[in-house]
Amino acid sequence: MVWGDIAYGYRTPLVVIDGNLNAQKYREDILGSYCVPLLHTHNVITTLQQDKATSHLVSVNLEYLRNHNVDIIDDWTSFEPD
Repeated sequence: MVWGDIAYGYRTPLVVIDGNLNAQKYREDILGSYCVPLLHTHNVITTLQQDKATSHLVSVNLEYLRNHNVDIIDDWTSFEPD
């Protein structure tokens, strides 16, 4: 499995995930090491698109994102940007 972030004007390296991606590994290896720092470094709108993967939806990871001022798009049918 790999993870990467692409946005206008920048991209992350592809991150290779060894083994299964559980909630803790997602929070520490992806959100904490790449995603949140990148969003804040580039002063981009801090909205993250996620799918319904279990590691994305656990309350500790949603709280982590809220604590780092990252909004989540989880329902594209009702999404309206700020």
